[in-house]
This record gives sequence, C-alpha cells and structure tokens, in this order.
Amino acid sequence: MYPTSSSVAEGYRRATRLFERGDLERARRDFEKLLGRSGDPAIFFMLGRVHSELGQMDAAIARTLTAHQRSPTSDTLRN
Repeated sequence: MYPTSSSVAEGYRRATRLFERGDLERARRDFEKLLGRSGDPAIFFMLGRVHSELGQMDAAIARTLTAHQRSPTSDTLRN
C-alpha cells in the first residue's frame, strides 16, 4: 500500500474533522497538503468529497476517479 506516517494519519483525522464540521476550505487545504506526503487513495477520496460539497464537480470526479484507480475495489467503484 502507501506509506503512511503517524503525522499523515493525524493530518488525515484533522482534515476529516474539519470536513465533518463543515469547514470545507480548510479541509480542502489540509487534504491537498497531505497529498504531497502520501498517495493514499483515502486522501483522494476525501478530497473528492470536499470538492463535491463545494460544488466543484469536475475536481470531485477527478479525485474520486484517482482514488478508484489507486485502489480499485467495489466500494471505490460505487463512489
């Protein structure tokens, strides 16, 4: 899989909390920073969700497709 340090995992949890609270721009920035440190498909997926909530559908589709390409499972295909 993709190397994930504890700091990347903590950053992911923080960005996810921001997303859940509706702080979408901060969540977007945090997830994008994480992409520079990890290619984990979960980061691409969550960034796709953020873009979707922001109404940025082209970016949402691109990020979600990247998540699926990196981890082609039935769950990522459904998303």
